[in-house]
Amino acid sequence: MDDHLALGGLLEDYLRESLTGSPVQQLTALGDIDKIAARGHLICIAYAGDAVDPTEQRWDAIITQRWLTIVTVQTAGKANDPSLPLQKAGPLLWRLGKLVQGKRFPGYKALKRITPPAPRFQAGFAHFPLAWETAFPFTCAHEPL
Repeated sequence: MDDHLALGGLLEDYLRESLTGSPVQQLTALGDIDKIAARGHLICIAYAGDAVDPTEQRWDAIITQRWLTIVTVQTAGKANDPSLPLQKAGPLLWRLGKLVQGKRFPGYKALKRITPPAPRFQAGFAHFPLAWETAFPFTCAHEPL
């Protein structure tokens, strides 16, 4: 593996194939999420950081990586129904959870669900994140000094 963020692309391709009719995209800029979701709804994939065992003193390590899949829906509707975002997001979150939980990509441990950040509601949109964790081996090309 020579791309630290390769899982984002793998997850994006997998979800695009599995969730036909739902736009799926890696989040590259915070402003993108609202622009794209303005067409209805969107599933974003976002890198959420790494964790490395601080007691690990070898040159090889297991990197634990966290990713978010975020369901974004519009909150405004013709009926002005406050439950509209939940009605839109709930089935997508359920389906997304079933697709991603336990999914294994080459070179990675199976994805497992972890506690996500809280949902966010802002300016006509609701963002519902699911958080995932996986791990992969990392080997240095040489001994550090």
